[in-house]
Amino acid sequence: MKLIRHAALLAVCAMISCSTTQKVNFICDQTDVEIFVNDEYAGRNLVSYTLPRGTTFVTVSCRRDGQEVYSRRFYVKGKKEITYTLTIPNNYRYSDGGKTFR
Repeated sequence: MKLIRHAALLAVCAMISCSTTQKVNFICDQTDVEIFVNDEYAGRNLVSYTLPRGTTFVTVSCRRDGQEVYSRRFYVKGKKEITYTLTIPNNYRYSDGGKTFR
């Protein structure tokens, strides 16, 4: 009987300690850049974002004046509250086949 109680107590403790979400942080030193996580606006400069537990990848993009200046996919599965630094290269441009869009 004691053994069953101990096993039940351990099972309850294990279930309580299992989180259903995971937190990731993104930091960008350029304050004029908006940070989007999975196409959802998350903020500027330092962003803390909560993902469902078990998420494998997250896509982060940065926009300045409505134009995307950075995009990257991060592997986050199994990582506990990690902070990624977003470094936006100078003169970031898409390849446009030699055409200039204004």
